[in-house]
Amino acid sequence: MRDIKYRAYRKDTKSMHPVDELVWDENHNLRWVKIGDHLLDIKIIELMQSTGLKDKNGKEIWESDLIKNSWDGKVVEVKLRTGCFGFHDNDEWEVIGNIYESKPISDIITTDG
Repeated sequence: MRDIKYRAYRKDTKSMHPVDELVWDENHNLRWVKIGDHLLDIKIIELMQSTGLKDKNGKEIWESDLIKNSWDGKVVEVKLRTGCFGFHDNDEWEVIGNIYESKPISDIITTDG
């Protein structure tokens, strides 16, 4: 069994960070994310989960990454759907960015994935 890892894009600073801890309120709702010494409100971040897979270069693949396949150059966004990530042959894919830090996205994405 693999560890479930998260990263967060901070909307206020426009920066990506590994998540140290998820913090829930008394009603069992995700409320805060701990990044280093900072406890951040969930409203100012975009939370992403690792797929547990690596691309053809050994780079970890995350939800919201933009990946490009090597056979026709198609670029898609990695999305979590019905509890799983729906792509295969990860040794044929390369992470080229993510939807938060890569601009303009409309010039990169060629399919809805």
